Amino acid sequence: MLLAGGLAAATAARGQNRPAIVVNGAPFQDCQPLRELRSLALPVGRPDTLMVEFIVVRGYRPIGVRQFPSVAAFNQFDVLAWLNTPGVAPPSAQQVPRRYELPMRTKVQGGDQLVVTVGRLAKGRRIMDDRQLIDQTYHILLCDE
Repeated sequence: MLLAGGLAAATAARGQNRPAIVVNGAPFQDCQPLRELRSLALPVGRPDTLMVEFIVVRGYRPIGVRQFPSVAAFNQFDVLAWLNTPGVAPPSAQQVPRRYELPMRTKVQGGDQLVVTVGRLAKGRRIMDDRQLIDQTYHILLCDE
């Protein structure tokens, strides 16, 4: 509950006047049918001193987390292939890299949320650890098939 609530509060604080995230080449509007998902891209033209955190959420729990050092790196990432990666066991505490990333635990399904958070780079800190680092947060709900 804390994850979703924190993201919603951060988004509301930043306002809604922002370019939409691009899904399949068009601005995201509503619920995205999973079978039609082909690509995700953040709006171009933003300064690339920002990092991106991509979280897949089922209910209130993250089932996958990736971090990117720039908007360009996120836009070049094959999101669809990663979302459809067969599930792997959660890593042990020793296996979690310093930049917190979590391999997909299971394949994505309808009802999951894709949360893309863009924020300022901060050495050794995750965007979600400090709301002051957040620039924008985008939520994409995947529709049930």
